[in-house]
Parts: sequence; structure tokens; C-alpha cells
Amino acid sequence: MRCYRIVRPPYASDLTGEGAKCHGGRWTPVGFPAIYTSEHPALAAWEVLVHLGNGTLDTAPLEHHLVAVEVPDDALTTRIPHVPHEPIATGRDWLRSGDSLTLSVPSVVIPEARNLIINPLHPDMGEVSAEDLGVFVFDARIS
Repeated sequence: MRCYRIVRPPYASDLTGEGAKCHGGRWTPVGFPAIYTSEHPALAAWEVLVHLGNGTLDTAPLEHHLVAVEVPDDALTTRIPHVPHEPIATGRDWLRSGDSLTLSVPSVVIPEARNLIINPLHPDMGEVSAEDLGVFVFDARIS
């Protein structure tokens, strides 16, 4: 299964989940490593864009890399059908359980699409790989 991230160049090969551990996320609290990915590059782009806040692309970093993350097709995945009242608690509990390598969650940006959160501490993490597909530049017409 292939999923995608758009990140700054120093993090293109990082599969440690340290970013989420340091900053937390919608589904995971600070202190818990996790790797956030999307089912399609377009969704990954939207997920990055919403985090730019009220700034425009003119003030955002112009260079990002598109990274394809390969997860084994037979990896155990926990699927959450809709955003729960407390998504951080849901993600925390999932990470603590260690039940599956991935957590499939609906995107808040595009609810019909899905994001995949990877647990870097899961025993099957050794089967996950990342490929830097190169520079991803946001089209200036978006701003």
C-alpha cells in the first residue's frame, strides 16, 4: 500500500515519527511518535496547506518534497469510520495498544478521503519504507 507525505527536505527519509512526538497532531498527543500520511498526493498537499494558517504561499517555504511511503499490503490496519469527539484520545489509545501498524482515519479537510497514521514503534515497522519522489512546489495560483 502506498501513501504520501509532503515534507521539508531534511525530513524526506524520516520514519521516526519525531515531528508528531514533538508537536502532536489531530490524532496524537505530544510525546507519542507517529507518522502522518495521506492516501493520495493531492490530499497530502491539502493537509499541508491548511496548516499554513492565514499565511499565503508567498510567505510559506517554497520547497517541499513529495515522499511515497510503502506499507505492506497485508499490514494490520485499524479503521476509524468518522472523526470521534476526542480524536487525540482515540489515536493515543491506538498507539498504546500496539494492535496494528496503521490507523486509517477520515481527513478533516476532505472527509471523503483518508489519512493513514503509522505507528513507528510497531514490530512491523521494519517493513515500511520511504522514497523521496523529489521536489513538490505548490502552484502559486493557490494563494
